[in-house]
Amino acid sequence: MMEIYMKLNNNELSKINLNSARKNMDIENIFVSDKYLECYENYKEFFPNKIQIFLEYSENIEISLNERIKFASILSLLGDPRIQTMNPKMEKIPSATINIGLNYESLNDVYENYKYLGVEKEWIEKECPKHSIEIDTFFAGKYLVTNFEYLCFLKENPLAELPTSWDLGLYPIHKSNHPVYTISLNSAYEYIKWLNTKTNEKYRLLSEYEWEYLASNGKMFEFPWGNQFNKNYCNTLEAKYYSTTPVGVFTEGNNEFGICDLAGNVEEYVSNSYFVYPNGKLILDDLYKITNSPYPMTRGGSFTRSCDLARSKRRHGYFPGEIYVIGFRLAKDGV
Repeated sequence: MMEIYMKLNNNELSKINLNSARKNMDIENIFVSDKYLECYENYKEFFPNKIQIFLEYSENIEISLNERIKFASILSLLGDPRIQTMNPKMEKIPSATINIGLNYESLNDVYENYKYLGVEKEWIEKECPKHSIEIDTFFAGKYLVTNFEYLCFLKENPLAELPTSWDLGLYPIHKSNHPVYTISLNSAYEYIKWLNTKTNEKYRLLSEYEWEYLASNGKMFEFPWGNQFNKNYCNTLEAKYYSTTPVGVFTEGNNEFGICDLAGNVEEYVSNSYFVYPNGKLILDDLYKITNSPYPMTRGGSFTRSCDLARSKRRHGYFPGEIYVIGFRLAKDGV
C-alpha cells in the first residue's frame, strides 16, 4: 500500500480525497483486466452439458420470473450463448404505416393517470399530436447491447469510455448478460462503428419512430404487451429489483416480434435528438434547459424509474444523474 502512496507527489497526497478511486488505487484510467475476471475464464468446465439447460430455462415462460433470472445469472458466468458480439440476434420488422404519438384530446387523461408519480403535463405533451408515419422494413436487435459485448469493444479499444455503472470501472462478469449502461451517446456510436468495421455490416441505432413502432406493435399499445401495465412484465421500479437484470428474462413483456426489454431494464438511446412533432409545441422542460438545445432522445424506462417512462409513446432524454440509466439497441436497414 505504501508504494502506491509513494507514487503520489506531495501536492496530490494532500488532496487524496479529491482524486478518483482508480487514481488512489494506482489503476490506469483505461480498460484493464483484473484477477477476479481471470478466475472465471474456465468456469464452464465445472458445468459440462448444463449450459443448454440453463439456456432453455432463461426465457421459459412456464417457470417463474425469479427462476428465469437465476438460470440467466448462471449463464452470465458460464458465457451466455444468446450473446454473440459479432453476430447479434436481429429480428426482421416489416414495413408499415402506423400512428405515432398522442391526441391532444387524451393529454389530460394520461396526465391524470400518472400525476401521482410526479409527472408534469408538459412532459406528456411532447407526445402530441398523434400523426401517421411510414416505416420501411428494418432489423432490430432482440436484446439490448450487453456488458459482455461492450467488454469485447474495450479489449480492442482500451482508451474508450468506461461505463460508470461498472464498479471502479472494472468489468462485472456476474452481469455479463445485463445491458450496458451509463455510457455516452458518443460511446454507443463508437461501439457501432467498431462493430461495423469488424463485421462489414451497417448497424445503427433505432430511430425514435422505429422504436415506438416496436414498443406499440404498430397498434398504439401503451406497452409492448398491451394497454395495461403489469409490474411482472418489465424491470421498472415497481418490480423492485433495483438493478439491471439479464436481457430477455421478462418474456411476457416481449413485443409481437420477439424483441425483449423494450419497457424497463435500461432506457435506450435512439438516433435523433428532441424535435417537435408535426403541428406540435416546443417543450422547454429541464432536459431542454440544461443544454439550451435539442437533447439526445431516449425511450423505454428503466429499473430506476416508474411505469410512466415505460409507456410506448413516452419521450424522454439524457439528463446528468444516477437514476438516468441509458443503454442502446442495434438496428440496421432491411433488405
